[in-house]
Formats: sequence, C-alpha cells, structure tokens
Amino acid sequence: IVLNILTNALKFTPAGGSVRIATRHGAPGTVEIEVADTGRGMSEAEVAATRRATAGDPSAATAPAPRDGRGLGIGLPLVGALARANGAAVTIDSAPARGTRVVLAFAEERVVPV
Repeated sequence: IVLNILTNALKFTPAGGSVRIATRHGAPGTVEIEVADTGRGMSEAEVAATRRATAGDPSAATAPAPRDGRGLGIGLPLVGALARANGAAVTIDSAPARGTRVVLAFAEERVVPV
C-alpha cells in the first residue's frame, strides 16, 4: 500500500520538490502512515474522484485518464482496496501547486504491539 502511494508521490513531484513519509500513533490504539509531497497536487474534482476510487466506488472507474499519460490510473483504487482489506482508512488532502498528503489509518484491532 505504502509503496504505491510513495510511487505516486515521487512520480508527480518535480526535481527540487520533497516527499516525506511518517508514522505516528493516531486515535487511541491506531497507527497512521502518512506520505506527503510538494508535487503539483490535484484539483477538487480530481481529489473527489480519487476519494471515490479509494472508497471502492465502481463509478470512479469512469474518471478521466491520468494526467500526462503517466500510468493507468489504477494505483489509488488499488490502495483503497488493500487498505479496506487490512482494516485501514485512507484520507487524501491535495490542492493544485500545493502537493498531496495521503494518510493510512489502521484500526486498533489491526495493530500488533511491539
């Protein structure tokens, strides 16, 4: 899941930009993994379509093709499906020219204490 999000961040962040990955405890008992970049970001419509795709909405498959012909556009729907299968939620925050932040939040029952 993280590899896919990280690949997107690297793909859409130009030279000189940055990509950051962080982990933290979220709400009591949960664990969050965050990938944030300073890439070109997405419009409100693109964010909405991406949220639908990661939530498993079949109509999101009719979303416009990825920009610049980079990839097939299946990465984030796959992230959503894998996250759901592993008891995680996906949140996406993005804006044009500001970058994108994706957070995976794993539920307490999916976290193994170490």
